[in-house]
Amino acid sequence: MNLGNIFPSISLDMVPPQNGEDLSAIFVSVLLILFFGFMIKSFIHFSHALKRIHWVSEQVKNDTIDTVLKKRSEHEDRARSLEVSGNSSSIWQKIIVGNKSLAAVSWLEFNETLVETRSASGSKLNNTLDASYFFNTRSLAGGITESRLLAAVPGFLTALGVIGTFFGLQLGLSELKIGENVEISVMKNGLSHVISGASIAFMTSIWGVFLSVGFNFTEKLLESQIRQKIFILQNRIDRLYPRLSAESQLQRIADDG
Repeated sequence: MNLGNIFPSISLDMVPPQNGEDLSAIFVSVLLILFFGFMIKSFIHFSHALKRIHWVSEQVKNDTIDTVLKKRSEHEDRARSLEVSGNSSSIWQKIIVGNKSLAAVSWLEFNETLVETRSASGSKLNNTLDASYFFNTRSLAGGITESRLLAAVPGFLTALGVIGTFFGLQLGLSELKIGENVEISVMKNGLSHVISGASIAFMTSIWGVFLSVGFNFTEKLLESQIRQKIFILQNRIDRLYPRLSAESQLQRIADDG
């Protein structure tokens, strides 16, 4: 078994294509360009999401339930300074820092829903909405978890590979001549072109399916890691800022009355 047959001969001489091998090489080249291009895009979004999650995690890294009230203004000032710098920074700076200002905006919105409560044991800071409402895959990692374009890339790769296969089969069938007045040698020559074209054509399908599976696996792996980190962050924030529900407030009012 010679596995080298599934690797096309890619060179500058293949444009324009002179035969089926050149056409297959062009299709495989396009598949590789799409694969690596979108793979780089996925890792960029993954890196940006990690930076946003890390920024929010640093906000509450050393906090406890008893210290969050004292540090509320400090967290707010830090978020506002990052929001301002993110709005005034250049596009290149946003690419480098991953636009952390999106995380700062989520924190400011979360801060607006915090409520200070007083009891015999002292004052505490409670949230009125779960952390998942503000810190989720859409706000922190929308580029990789909510992108419909990245989700459609495996389908693009598979479809392009199948299109290349049809092109190769068409080229092979175009050389096939069958009829009463056609000599046997000509028919054999045409049949050999069909078989050769089919072997070359299916190469594009192999590459399309292989790259599709590889991209899908890698993209889902990155997405699962991001979702896990966001889930841990949500639980951390919910523990630091206990939920204050409207029902509990109504019950407290009734008891006081």
